[in-house]
Amino acid sequence: MIKIGRRNGFSLPDLFLEVVSIVFGILFALWLNGWQTDRQHEHSVQKSLRNIRTEIRNNRKNLSRVFPYHQTCLRTISDSHGEAVVENFFSIWRGLRPPILHRSAYETAHEVQALAYMDYETASAISLLYSRQEFIFQLMRMYAQVFISDLNRSDARRLAITLQPAFSDIVQAEQELATQYQKVLILLDQLQQKNGIISFSH
Repeated sequence: MIKIGRRNGFSLPDLFLEVVSIVFGILFALWLNGWQTDRQHEHSVQKSLRNIRTEIRNNRKNLSRVFPYHQTCLRTISDSHGEAVVENFFSIWRGLRPPILHRSAYETAHEVQALAYMDYETASAISLLYSRQEFIFQLMRMYAQVFISDLNRSDARRLAITLQPAFSDIVQAEQELATQYQKVLILLDQLQQKNGIISFSH
């Protein structure tokens, strides 16, 4: 018959309480570590979203400075005919003037893995926006090379053929980017109102 009582100075209730306290201590330490990690991720996400929002607003301003010029170039080309295309175009030509679009805030968010802890809709919208920025950069670089090549060869006919589709592509890409800027800014504002955790500075 097993006798329940004190053995070596310990009773079963004491042993049970000690085991429970140890298990509770381990679970609490794990929970605390997870809580601290979640707080760090939350802080990283909030900071990244603030920086991205500021960067988007600045990029939108930079885009708005050159977009009217590109529209004017496209209108001038579209309203001209024959050899007048080149003549009229160069009367208003002030260079290609690509928009200055920064991406350091996005790259930093990617490096610190803040994007991985954002909700899917927000991370996807932001990634699409910066993809559109990169597309405009590549588009501008491609057409800059074409323009330089045609100008160096004094090939007015070839240049006239290139101008309209070039500026049509540029204007369309910039319009789509401006729309995406607006969508993302609205999304970030809604996220702020919903969660009340993002403090945007104006």
